[in-house]
Amino acid sequence: MDTSGTPRRLSDWRGKTLLIFFGYTHCPDVCPTALARAARAVELLGRERARAQVLFVTLDPERDTPEVLAAYVPAFHPDFQGLSVPTEKLPDLARAFRLFYRKVPGSDGVSYSVDHSALTYLFDSRGRPRLALDYRATPEDLAEDARRLLNEGA
Repeated sequence: MDTSGTPRRLSDWRGKTLLIFFGYTHCPDVCPTALARAARAVELLGRERARAQVLFVTLDPERDTPEVLAAYVPAFHPDFQGLSVPTEKLPDLARAFRLFYRKVPGSDGVSYSVDHSALTYLFDSRGRPRLALDYRATPEDLAEDARRLLNEGA
């Protein structure tokens, strides 16, 4: 679901190169760093950025409501979109993307964090998964790989 409550599918972005990151808005480091890196990568694409789309999919739908995602994700770039799935569908999503996530209770018994994979997935304009870049990828790495996929689909 997008932040307006509309069900979305990868095919909704057919014709665009997708950069997809899974995380959560309360993440103290990996997620904001990944989104800032993606924002810089998109800027490096120049005019080609109109054919790329960054999607942030929450692994914490309990706290990351549509309203929270709508405020958080575009703060990194106005064209970025936040998505969520119901909590009960997260295991299926994790299997499909081969990603790891786990809720970790805080010491107070109330708060929690979410340990998770730190990959950015790139899909080509036909909706095919092509690359998974880890947290060490630079904005230049992301832009170069996205540009390569954009040029393939041109």
